[in-house]
Amino acid sequence: MTAKNDIGPTQSIGSAPSAASYGVNAPRGADFPGSESLRPGMQLNGVYEIDALLARGGMGEVYKGHSIQTGDLVAIKVIRADLAENEVAIALFRNEASKLHRLHNEAIIRYFVFSVDPVLQRTYLAMEFVEGEPLSQILRRAPLPPETVRRLACRVALGLHAAHKRDIIHRDVSSDNIVIQNNDVEEAKIIDFGIARSTQAGTTLIDIGFAGKLNYVSPEQLGLYGGDVGARSDIYSLGLVLIEALRGAPVDMGGTQVEVIDKRKSVPSLEGVDPRLAPVIEKMLQPDPAARQQSMQEVADDFARIAIESATRDRAAPPRGGSIRRPAPPAARRRQITLALGAGSALVAIALLAGAYFWLASPAQKRPETPQHAEVVLQPPPEQPPLTAPPAAPPVTEPEAPMSPATPPGVVTRESVLRYIETYEGAACFSILSAAATASSTRIEAIGAERSAFDELNAAFSRAMGFEADIKAILVPTAECAALDFYKAAKPAAALAPQVQIDTPFLRAGQTLTGSISGAKDRKVEALLISDDGTIQNVTNALPTARPRPFSLAVTRPRAGGQPQILMFVSSASPLASLKLGKPGKAAQILAAAETEAAGRQEQLGVAMNYFYVTE
Repeated sequence: MTAKNDIGPTQSIGSAPSAASYGVNAPRGADFPGSESLRPGMQLNGVYEIDALLARGGMGEVYKGHSIQTGDLVAIKVIRADLAENEVAIALFRNEASKLHRLHNEAIIRYFVFSVDPVLQRTYLAMEFVEGEPLSQILRRAPLPPETVRRLACRVALGLHAAHKRDIIHRDVSSDNIVIQNNDVEEAKIIDFGIARSTQAGTTLIDIGFAGKLNYVSPEQLGLYGGDVGARSDIYSLGLVLIEALRGAPVDMGGTQVEVIDKRKSVPSLEGVDPRLAPVIEKMLQPDPAARQQSMQEVADDFARIAIESATRDRAAPPRGGSIRRPAPPAARRRQITLALGAGSALVAIALLAGAYFWLASPAQKRPETPQHAEVVLQPPPEQPPLTAPPAAPPVTEPEAPMSPATPPGVVTRESVLRYIETYEGAACFSILSAAATASSTRIEAIGAERSAFDELNAAFSRAMGFEADIKAILVPTAECAALDFYKAAKPAAALAPQVQIDTPFLRAGQTLTGSISGAKDRKVEALLISDDGTIQNVTNALPTARPRPFSLAVTRPRAGGQPQILMFVSSASPLASLKLGKPGKAAQILAAAETEAAGRQEQLGVAMNYFYVTE
């Protein structure tokens, strides 16, 4: 057996993944309306105290905090203030806590308390605070040796089996969502069950509909083989993670929509996979779920039976102290274009499942040394108390926020990174949807019609910050730019938009587009379908008269295969005559007329937007 500390030195980080992972399907950019930050020192129910902001997403924010009585550190997920009255959001949040807090497994992040602070009126979920490094970051430095991968597979498979026994499917198993503690894969933690799905309830706990990073999703998550998503879907995703761990680079499962589906009709190439592990992984990656292992317990048992003699690492992973970013392995250093659907931007407000995206994976550059205080460094997790209901809420006072020490000029901090992203304008038909950052790494999701706009963002960010961000680029056809610009112009008033969720962005010909709409109370809402050729039609008559209510819309295939279509919702204080369409028209002209009409009334419009696909 290899030594357990076989990954190398790691940088201390929190369990929080990217901001987008904490809320899905509501891209708001880096400035999320209603996400008023809590200040250090604020208390929640007299039980927890806020220490620092860790991440921000469309659903809300994640904070580092501690128990007032014991001092134990916790991570606190706080729902956005403007969603506090949203019955759907609160129900999903409560459902997440109810399903997941009973999961007591060493390989799964613990959930402690779900409550509402009566003074701040903020709904929150307190969970285990984890120190470690995402597997994805570790693999950028070097692949893992076969024995280490075998032990990792056993650990993760048994953890997921515990969730599956409670009828919870993760649906987003990826190298980003596995955190390695203490440099030991046998202390790996599975995180971000925020888009987990209960097979009994049939609804996603934090997202309704598609969940998961498309590069890792199973064929059935794309509607193949009956579209029945279950435990074997997680088995498929874990198989892709294990190949990535052995190679040091993700399997390319992207491309056009047709290519994405075609790549899941056969087992991916196992080139570079250790022959002792290959048979088990090959079975995990069978396109037909019925041909895979029937449970994660079976996966763990298969790996446990494999004997691998003591092995040395191919090369030690270099340390990640300070703000140095090491180059990725050659296979990962090349710019790769991986198409997928935007599955994790934010929750319950605007569902933007956009056309296609790719990662701008440029060679990582070495940054200037940054003072230690500029990094977000989390401490080892303490002994956690058992799950208990919060006590009756005492009066809560808001102490003065402590003064932050002045940041020396030229020093890159998490705050300066986020400020830069928030103020970045970019070209027309381009917008930053969400971002998550520390002082040494940043992940950005952006949308636009031209690759050059994403390259410009990549270059500008690198010049300003001294290191390169991971950029997820969502590509749309140019005929849809009028809709994108209309949405971008309305972002300052995004709180006025209805909250919309679609059940799935993947439709077959003849299948209806279903979902639900809520919010925008006492406002007029128009529903608009925009095709890939820029034609717009009003489908408001198909909307329910009361909210929250489900809807069902008949849609057609796009003229160009593999192109996304747009479902847009526009809310206004009074009806917009320019959107009362008797017949389909050109989106550019009609949306421009709506902007002019609203400006003449000095009125702000709320705009929500969804993307979906119709295939044969």
